[in-house]
Amino acid sequence: MTGIPCVHAIRAIYCQGLNPEDFTHPCYKVSTCKTAYDSCIMPMNGRSEWTPTGIIPPLYPKTVRSIGRPPNARRREPDELPPKRKMTAKPIINRFRVKRQQKTIKCSKCGLTGHNKKLCCNLIPLANEVKQYF
Repeated sequence: MTGIPCVHAIRAIYCQGLNPEDFTHPCYKVSTCKTAYDSCIMPMNGRSEWTPTGIIPPLYPKTVRSIGRPPNARRREPDELPPKRKMTAKPIINRFRVKRQQKTIKCSKCGLTGHNKKLCCNLIPLANEVKQYF
């Protein structure tokens, strides 16, 4: 057996009157774990107290963040075919379509053209809007 025996194997080992620890790999035993961590690792000094080695330190990779939204399509392998492009629907131009005539807007409050009742800034009230309370 390799590793730790499963529950069924442990039950079979117990039924035969044997010890399950004899069937486990030595790396899973407590004594092996204690010998692995027996030696103490001493803490390092600060960077200022390190001895110089004369080797040029490695440079960090140059990272450039691209502008805009990141691409959502996956990167394809060099031997893969490029994806098929969707056919974009071009607008159909109808030569016989009648275009809408632009009317000049006339205000219903003051009667002038160029604005409507909502945007009117003239203070001329209409006769039907004036309410007299007598």
